[in-house]
Amino acid sequence: MKGSTIAIILGAVIIVIIIIIIIVLVFATGGEEESAPPSGSGAQTPAASAGSASTGSGNSATVAPQTAIAPAETAEDKRISAALAEVYGIYPHSILPRGSYAYGVIRATGAGCSAIGGAVNGYPGDDEWTDCHVNFGKRDDTSTAYRGFHSACPAGAKCSPIRIPMTSASDCRAIGGVPADDHCELAAGFDPTLGLYPRGTCPTGTCAPVMFRAQSSATCKAIGGRALDIVGNDYWPECHMNIGPAKR
Repeated sequence: MKGSTIAIILGAVIIVIIIIIIIVLVFATGGEEESAPPSGSGAQTPAASAGSASTGSGNSATVAPQTAIAPAETAEDKRISAALAEVYGIYPHSILPRGSYAYGVIRATGAGCSAIGGAVNGYPGDDEWTDCHVNFGKRDDTSTAYRGFHSACPAGAKCSPIRIPMTSASDCRAIGGVPADDHCELAAGFDPTLGLYPRGTCPTGTCAPVMFRAQSSATCKAIGGRALDIVGNDYWPECHMNIGPAKR
């Protein structure tokens, strides 16, 4: 009886050991299957993914979109751009331009001076030529007050005939003006085709020397003009600049 009991216990122990071995083998095999990608599942390694992305379907290479390259700006382009940034025009008597400006006088009719916001002394008639007091300042395309110059008033445009002293009839004609006596007949108004440039600069290649009266030499020089005092003091000196096309 005792022997049979021992045999039963040993058999049970052997069965338990066999069960434990089977369980260990099952778990070990399952872990390996989970860690490795299943065959035929389509899973790819990073290298394989990168290869398929570069070649695309049908083994054709994917072409990256090309970015247009703007032509390089030449030294002449830079010179013209810088000079055009220094173009000046006129503002109404009551409006001060941004930055440096000069208070000065041009010749206009009574009605014309009023049309461009200038101020006059006394009470000139609408068709009477008179001194028209305005501010000269740098072009500001964001300002509705800025006026420039035209060779003549465009049809339907709100502008005013003006007279600016010039020493040469040929210079006046070169910018489209009409020479008369010692001055050049031009026009002032919106959307200008002509502008004033500092003396010694002419970015468009077709400029003419021009003169107006400035309140002082300092204000003339502040906008690039050359002041010429012909009366022995600094009271309303001549301010010499260039006038030429304001747009390329």
